[in-house]
Amino acid sequence: MKLRQNLLSSTAAFATVFFASQVCGQEAASDSTPPEIAAPADQATQLGEIVVTGSRISRRDYQAESPVVTVGKEFIEASGGAPVEAALAQMPQFTPGNTSTSGQLRGSAQGTVDLRGLGASRTLVLLDGRRLQPSSGNNVVDITTIPRALISGVEVITGGASSTYGSDAVAGVVNFKLNRRFEGFQIDAQYGLSGQGDDETLRLDVTAGGAFADGRGHAVLSAGYGRRETILTVDRDFYLRQQTASATIPQGLLPASANRPSQSAVDMVFAQYGVAPGTVQATSTFGFNDDGTLFATGRSVVNYRGPGAEMGFTNNGSSVGFNGVDTYLQTPQTRGSIFGAVDYDLTDTVKAQLQFNYTVYDSTTQLAAAVADATTGLTVPVTNPFIPADLRALLASRPDPNAAFSFEKRTLYAGPRRTDLSYGVGQVVLGLSGALPYRDWSWQGHVSYGRTDETRQLTGWTSLSGTQQLLNAPDGGASLCDGGFDPFGMTALSASCLNFLRRSPKDTSEYSQTDAELNLQGGLLTLPAGEVRFAAGLSFRRNTYAFNPDSLHISGDVISPNQAMPTQGRTQVKEVYGEVLIPVLANLPLVRSLELNLGYRVSDYADVDTVSTYKATANWRVNDLLEFRGGVARAIRAPSAGELFAPSVKTASTIGSTTTGAGDPCDIRSRYRASENAASVRELCLAQGVPVGLIDSYVYNINTVTATTTSGLNLIPETADTYAIGLVFRSPFQTPWLSNISGSIDYYDISVEDAIGPLTIGSSLSECFDNNPTFANSNIYCQQIARDPATGVITQASRQPMLNLAAFRTSGFDMQADWRADLVDLGLPDAGSLSLNMVATRLQKYETQSFTGDPFRDSAGFQGRPEWKLVTTARYDVGDFQFMARHRFIDEMKATARITNPANTTPSAKAASYVDLEARWSLSEATDLRFGVINAFDPEPVTINGTPGSTDATLYDVIGRRFYVALRQTF
Repeated sequence: MKLRQNLLSSTAAFATVFFASQVCGQEAASDSTPPEIAAPADQATQLGEIVVTGSRISRRDYQAESPVVTVGKEFIEASGGAPVEAALAQMPQFTPGNTSTSGQLRGSAQGTVDLRGLGASRTLVLLDGRRLQPSSGNNVVDITTIPRALISGVEVITGGASSTYGSDAVAGVVNFKLNRRFEGFQIDAQYGLSGQGDDETLRLDVTAGGAFADGRGHAVLSAGYGRRETILTVDRDFYLRQQTASATIPQGLLPASANRPSQSAVDMVFAQYGVAPGTVQATSTFGFNDDGTLFATGRSVVNYRGPGAEMGFTNNGSSVGFNGVDTYLQTPQTRGSIFGAVDYDLTDTVKAQLQFNYTVYDSTTQLAAAVADATTGLTVPVTNPFIPADLRALLASRPDPNAAFSFEKRTLYAGPRRTDLSYGVGQVVLGLSGALPYRDWSWQGHVSYGRTDETRQLTGWTSLSGTQQLLNAPDGGASLCDGGFDPFGMTALSASCLNFLRRSPKDTSEYSQTDAELNLQGGLLTLPAGEVRFAAGLSFRRNTYAFNPDSLHISGDVISPNQAMPTQGRTQVKEVYGEVLIPVLANLPLVRSLELNLGYRVSDYADVDTVSTYKATANWRVNDLLEFRGGVARAIRAPSAGELFAPSVKTASTIGSTTTGAGDPCDIRSRYRASENAASVRELCLAQGVPVGLIDSYVYNINTVTATTTSGLNLIPETADTYAIGLVFRSPFQTPWLSNISGSIDYYDISVEDAIGPLTIGSSLSECFDNNPTFANSNIYCQQIARDPATGVITQASRQPMLNLAAFRTSGFDMQADWRADLVDLGLPDAGSLSLNMVATRLQKYETQSFTGDPFRDSAGFQGRPEWKLVTTARYDVGDFQFMARHRFIDEMKATARITNPANTTPSAKAASYVDLEARWSLSEATDLRFGVINAFDPEPVTINGTPGSTDATLYDVIGRRFYVALRQTF
């Protein structure tokens, strides 16, 4: 708070600067910065005037009040064939998001970037300063659509930049810079393989470019192809140790209900198995062994007869779980892309530009078989001929012996759930730019249109009505398909029964974006300290969203929690902005230069209120050795079309387990039922629908429930305030060993309010039972929860509305140190050069408030948010050879359960270190050959939450050691 007050008071003199990341791209970056992470030192010389990310004002040097991290092409290449988003995720400022190399355990087929862990939707991605076509309804950009072969660098600023670029620049901006002046013809190929013989990857890029029309025009074209093979979780020993699993199993289960069997009948049946009377309670959940016998779960597992871990089953003592062996660790994928750009001088002062890109990619995800749990409503009549004799004895002892009973089962007979994803992402940009006959004023305008088509083809699903029809049939369905449907145990189905049950729904989505801008900038007047420069402009943007589900999803006749209705909508905004750069002092003692940068933007949305954003930043350059920067900014994120108009969808929602203090509060084992308010909790559970006959024995062994997620038409924009201060220093020494040292230390503080997200059932349960003093079921959060009156189980009628609920507060320090030495200066001629680069982030806090008025909970240092992340790169260059070693460090983290319960004894996740190696050989000016090893020492994935076989596949390496070879040939 004191730092924030100091920053606010200092804005009267505008003497601080705005930036929240380490400075790699410095004004005229020094030669001490390794080229893989650096701002090009000669960029101003090459381009005359440039525009630095974070500002619309062109200037004659690379100085920026918001310091820019420039990730060079060599840094990306040294990541060993990893996609660009995975390479960026190695930088400490980034939190691993979705990566195109990943499967269910490691994200999606798309590649996204997430600055500061605030979410991909709060990081704005640009291509040469312009917005890209989103690949989802939440305006998130898939950066794998960017032509990799043409990337010359990636500029990253952290913190609010909405006054410069508009909505979504909350956590920061990632601006990809392309080599639009490429000359010649180039082939870039790479092949990779893991140390276990899988993870085969292939990438091929072909690029051509050159001038035409006597140099008035220039064209560049780049085409790319990529392919990646599948890895299953069972292909890695680590995942074979998993002890967590779904409690809905392929054998089938009879869940507890108010119409339960008598205790004497239970004792009699289990006595046949040698089980003492009273060991198994009548309120237990009963499962079916393949030999027709029963087993019980609940407080303990009794008489379970397999299968075991070899088929994906676990037995934790209280329940039997199933993980499946068909889950993808890495999805297969095929990708093709094309990019083209033409620049042409219409006159001496007016230039035209045409740019287009199109990417198509296919990927398949695969999970264990679908779950038909209590929320699907499946029931079995007592007339079903397949009911085992022991189960029939229990059913006959119920108060209503002729009533149908609820039934749960995983549909292993239909195979794993597969989703074949197909995306087509395209964008066309038309632009004009020119000079005005006043001072150095210039203008630039462009119009772009983009569209994304998404298709999801699902297999491995079965018909809900067809399953119920077979269960109800007096002959067990034998008259409908060969052999009928025996749901008890793991009996295989005939081909005709599978054809009767299987369904393959197909959903499509369309997202489009129209974007237009007109910008004017130049010098206004000259002050003693320099020229006052400005930029101003207008913009218009429209995003549309349309979802067209299969008729099977509309009707809900699929055994899966994903019923949905068609929907469409659009968002629209008109904006005006202004920015001014004011030189205050120059060439004075202790003040080489002092500049202020002020910006303001007004955004008029068609769907939400008009909002304003601003920035006030400054740069104080003391001398060639020391520089201070800092500032304040207000940013926004307007609700996306997907958040405003997405369909109501029934989805699985995690509520956790009673063993960790979460789960269903009505479970007799929960902390709520053992608290001082146990009586009030019991009454609230009864009011919600838990049957009186079950209330004192009710258990819920599953970590998820099914609920209906809805969009929010009354959403308002998120707001974010950023405060930052930092310094850049260079070595004052002249000796060869010490002269080329530079570094930076920067502090950032970002606060986000009115964060948009679904009110999850887990959150509603917490608010209903934790922050409801009277334990009234009329509480708004309690009203989101619906239960089955027969079983007490939370049903899919429960609601998860999209609301402005949360708030985030995160702060920390970014640090960088660089060193370089030419060995000839040390008396070693022809020995080459050495360089070191270290970038680190110290996360000071990451506080989350789930609801207004709730306390903030700090998760810094807990699972997923390490306090320290470091990347250290050492490089040796000699002649035509280059050798690189990179060390990546992730700090140890405490278990998430300890955020709310510090006394929890779950072990912390250990620190992780990875080493990457690369050798490069320039055979000639036209031929470049690279060999590399990723994760050279191949440590085992870090176990999280003290659970064997459980890890964070987005943060830790789960593939293992990987090798690659790459060749670049230029003609």
